[in-house]
Amino acid sequence: MGFKLKNLRNQVIVVTGASSGIGRATAEMAAQRGARVVLSSRNEAELRRVVDGIRERGGVAVHYAADVADPDAMVQLARRAMAEFGAIDTWVNNAGVGLYGRTTEVPLADKRRMFDINFWGVVHGCRAAVPYLRERGGAIINIGSVTGDRAVPLLGIYSASKHAVRGYTDALRMELEEQGLPISVSLVKPSSTNTPFTEHARNYMDSEPEYGPPVYAPEAVARTILDCAERPTRDVTIGGGGKMMAMMGAVAPRLTDTLMERTMFEAQKKDAPPYHHEGALDGPQGSERRDGSTERFVMKRSAYTRAAMSDVGRLLPAIALGTATVIGINAVRRALEPDGIVPLDSVAPGVAGLRVMMVNVYAIRHETGWTLVDAGLYGSAGRIRRWAAGHFGNTPPDAIILTHAHFDHVGALDELVNEWNVPVYAHFEELPYLTGERPYPPPDPSVGGGLMARMSRLYPRRPIDLGPRVQELPPDFNVPTLPGWQWVHTPGHTAGHVSLFRPADQTLIAGDAFCTTRQESFLAVATQRPEMNGPPAYFTTDWDAARDSVRRLAGLSPQFIAPGHGHAVSGNEWRDSLRELADRFDEVARPREGRYVENPLRG
Repeated sequence: MGFKLKNLRNQVIVVTGASSGIGRATAEMAAQRGARVVLSSRNEAELRRVVDGIRERGGVAVHYAADVADPDAMVQLARRAMAEFGAIDTWVNNAGVGLYGRTTEVPLADKRRMFDINFWGVVHGCRAAVPYLRERGGAIINIGSVTGDRAVPLLGIYSASKHAVRGYTDALRMELEEQGLPISVSLVKPSSTNTPFTEHARNYMDSEPEYGPPVYAPEAVARTILDCAERPTRDVTIGGGGKMMAMMGAVAPRLTDTLMERTMFEAQKKDAPPYHHEGALDGPQGSERRDGSTERFVMKRSAYTRAAMSDVGRLLPAIALGTATVIGINAVRRALEPDGIVPLDSVAPGVAGLRVMMVNVYAIRHETGWTLVDAGLYGSAGRIRRWAAGHFGNTPPDAIILTHAHFDHVGALDELVNEWNVPVYAHFEELPYLTGERPYPPPDPSVGGGLMARMSRLYPRRPIDLGPRVQELPPDFNVPTLPGWQWVHTPGHTAGHVSLFRPADQTLIAGDAFCTTRQESFLAVATQRPEMNGPPAYFTTDWDAARDSVRRLAGLSPQFIAPGHGHAVSGNEWRDSLRELADRFDEVARPREGRYVENPLRG
């Protein structure tokens, strides 16, 4: 492209869907940075409030209520911008709405209405903007989605509409470039973004919708949109997780299908009945906000997107990510051998497991009842209860035993304890993190490599407060409520980390003392590629203790191994792999450098 876009402070920007979510964040941020902004949506009352707020903060903005599904309304929106400011420099086609449900169960009228908004709304916006941009130059920025690269179940029609947006945007870009017109055409593809999208979506599921992780703040998308308004950009994905999903879908589509079938049906549902069935498909909804109500952790920025939008990063990250993905997928295909892999739901006699996204919880049956080991991620209480009911009916556990108190092992704990009214047991050195006394030490994102490690600075580490409901494990190493089981102090990952061992059949619940997948790698976590690894590196604070703990567990010669992350395994091959990890720990598991490599935290 042989032209430059104006500095934002000299621009007039039109934003559709501007009364909530990404559109609202973009309009407010643009006005804050000096642009004159024309906001549009179907909700005139909310538009007035947003514009008033912008003006109160010293910004310049006007509004025009319109439905993007009406082509004449988009023409009038362009005329309103020209009449008010005498120019249009950037046009952001952001308006869109969601539709949850199986594609065979969603009414045809709803499918057509969604395309009227999500796809034809983009077409109508471009049709209105191009006549004003062709002489003066400027930018058209269409908001797509990672689902436009890789379809997601239960969002099938939405995914289809975003595929159509991508196809139209690519064709429009080529046609305008062939004509030599000074118009930049960008496609911005957000990953899950914490907006009222799930509340505004029409919902045919039996649960309230939830975003699949990772989830980003609307400001992360808004910043990227405004970057595209100043620098011609073909397309950009918000979030490394979304980019990885798209790359995996392109390189290994069938494997990606399988992963989504296993994870995305539950991941997109809250443990609550639907309460926004109608949504905003047919008209504006009363509640219009910038932020949504996700129960998941919200990432404020995307390191991948910042790198991708940098000068060097516009080429190198995509090449490196593509190469890594191809290599990783090939490794997955070679490594996914069934030898020694045990079904998680029947790990060993009386021991069953459940994978909650990236972490495992376990239930142990005994003569008079059962006991839960660890409590998964926040928001997973309902799923854990349903799973437990399938094994034990409505009988609550006798107790909950914690291997440690990191966020992915205690996320559902408070809700489960309130529901079941049972005691919780943990090592005394974990109690400060379970009684609200202090947060965990900060992670070290520099160790281990991989997206999961780099994201660790964003993981919650604040304590929870169970008060008197949590008790110290007894000093005799017996496990309360579990005759025949012993707890083994395995510090390193945390000071109070414990593992559980049953000598009778050599069953080991390892917690995070070691893993059977590479927990630092997004690809390994997504595919659950089986391999023996040390503890998750980014949270491990004492590597000498971690090595000694692995050696202690290897010395038990476990026959059945149930880790906190990865597959449950059994057999001599895996026992030998654990011994090899113990023998070569400093070589294969300990990072060469890092925050806690040089300065370990002990006790």
